[in-house]
Amino acid sequence: MGIYHKASIHTSENTFIVLNPSKQFQGRFNECAASATATSLTPHDVQIMLLSSVTNTWMRYTGHLEQQFNMIKTKANLSAGSQGHGSSEKASSEIQISDAQDIQVLREKLYQLNQVLGMNCDVFRGMKDSFNLKSVGRVSGRRQGNQFISSALSDTQSERQRVNNTLQKLCGTSELVRNILDVCALKALEANSRTTTDISIRAESGNRYMLDLTEKARKDARTLKTITILTLIYLPASFVATFLGTGYISLHVDRQRISMQFAHEMWIFGILTITFLSLTIGIWKWREHRNIKEDLEAVPRTA
Repeated sequence: MGIYHKASIHTSENTFIVLNPSKQFQGRFNECAASATATSLTPHDVQIMLLSSVTNTWMRYTGHLEQQFNMIKTKANLSAGSQGHGSSEKASSEIQISDAQDIQVLREKLYQLNQVLGMNCDVFRGMKDSFNLKSVGRVSGRRQGNQFISSALSDTQSERQRVNNTLQKLCGTSELVRNILDVCALKALEANSRTTTDISIRAESGNRYMLDLTEKARKDARTLKTITILTLIYLPASFVATFLGTGYISLHVDRQRISMQFAHEMWIFGILTITFLSLTIGIWKWREHRNIKEDLEAVPRTA
């Protein structure tokens, strides 16, 4: 609510412009305008009416800020009491970073309110002095005005003291909230450290397991290498012995001369060998093609 007052020294006329008047001021002004004493209103009466409306508004605003402070204070106390107990109320009363931000916003509002109330006190003192100077001829009006301005000044000073007390309490609550946030951060860091340590232990165990598998694979490869070498040594001799034992080839030794004769059924052996070799390769190729096709069909389903 903004107020503009223009007073003329020569004509004793007073002009008031009230911007965004409160509902309380509008109600009181309409009552005075409708009564028989409306013509006897002085500028000081209008000023007193304005001050009474403003004073009550600041009281309600101070109470609103105190209510916000009490909510944060209660939450901080509950959170401090639930640290380390694992109570069921811990999740609902746990302090967050947003609470620290709310405390900062509340502190700025209280500082601004303290400055405004200080300016109001200066205005009340100036009005009191002005009222005493301009109301010399009206003893009853001067006494009544002085009483009201003194009461408004006292109320404003009480509200300012109330704001200062809330600011002092807010400093302690802010420190408590910071300590709680530090404890929560340390607990989170400790939990993260335990998780990292557990992951490192599991990774080390996995590495040891992979080393064991690698060692076993190396031993298996060495065994297969030995078997392969032995196979390369014995396979040609085994093949020759088997082939000569089929009876398709006969050896004749005549006077230091060795001759080898093939049987007439040798072509049957060759045809059967080529046939079964082709059948084996065909079956292997067919199975490889089917496996590749199944793998390609399985890729979209997994994706």
